[in-house]
Amino acid sequence: MSIIFLTVYVTLNKLYYIDELNSKYFMFLICMIVLYNSYRINKLNLNFHKYIVLSYLLLTIICIYSIYSFLTSGFVPSSFKFLDSISFIRSVDYEHMRGVNASYLFPRLALPWATPPHLSLVLAIYSLYFLKRTFEIKSKLNIILLLSSIFFMLTTISRSGIAPFLLISFIYYNINSNKNFFKKFFILVIWILLFLICLKSFNEDLFQLLFQRFFGGSLESMTDGHTDARIFGLNQFIEGSIFEMFFGVGIGNFIGIHAHMTTITFLVEIGIIGVSLFMFLFIQRAIICYKFYKKFPNNSKEHLFELMLLMLVFIAMLLYEFTYIIPVYLFWGMATARSYNESQLTHLK
Repeated sequence: MSIIFLTVYVTLNKLYYIDELNSKYFMFLICMIVLYNSYRINKLNLNFHKYIVLSYLLLTIICIYSIYSFLTSGFVPSSFKFLDSISFIRSVDYEHMRGVNASYLFPRLALPWATPPHLSLVLAIYSLYFLKRTFEIKSKLNIILLLSSIFFMLTTISRSGIAPFLLISFIYYNINSNKNFFKKFFILVIWILLFLICLKSFNEDLFQLLFQRFFGGSLESMTDGHTDARIFGLNQFIEGSIFEMFFGVGIGNFIGIHAHMTTITFLVEIGIIGVSLFMFLFIQRAIICYKFYKKFPNNSKEHLFELMLLMLVFIAMLLYEFTYIIPVYLFWGMATARSYNESQLTHLK
């Protein structure tokens, strides 16, 4: 019902602004449809794990292709050239990333998305999912999937996906582990050290870039480039009329591309009411999952995963622009449906 309210509101908002860019509205509509359909389909309680693994393997092939291209030709591909010959398909081609990648010693992977943060968040979600599977079934395959997804996520060198994943996975690990705190912390440190040693052995440049990216700069350098866009977005919101503050200026009518932060861009485009409806999707589910986990701590693994996923996506949306990344809504709908099925099964018991 919350999805319907939000979609109806944004649609009415679109009809009011006749000069609105239709592409963003239809992307929003597609994301809401994906979220709803993913929820409805996964309520059937079918096992889609093999399809999730297959989709990840496709991403893996693209990531390996990007790394291979860099190692053999010295540049990271920013588009799929074979798609250029198909007139009705617009392949990803982001000129800004070509210049950015040229300044790095190691590629910042982005394909099949236009920017590294987008790929970083998607891989963070896959990593969280594989972490959940590893908690449930400690198999070599699950561990390989988890470690490889984390590795490819690191090659994006994007804090927007990596930082939220590290925080949420640490919380998730501590909740799921039955060991005492010091033993859990010791095991985690050993795993991190082993992973960093392997990463440094694989490529010194990548290791140094990640270190500089997270620990080598000041707070000012960490936020440089995005701060101006966010301040500009806030100024655009504040300088608008009362009507525009509450109802926005219409999706696609943000002056510039975006504010590099989902919440600020939405604040400008769909106003306080629209942002409140969008935030309600997160808050409502987070409260439900937390209450269920507190009431049934031993029978709430799906609710706990959904809560971790919501926290991961919400934090990421505070760091960058992740509004129209379809896999986010696929996993979100799947997690919500599995939580629903889990609650139904628990109440039957």
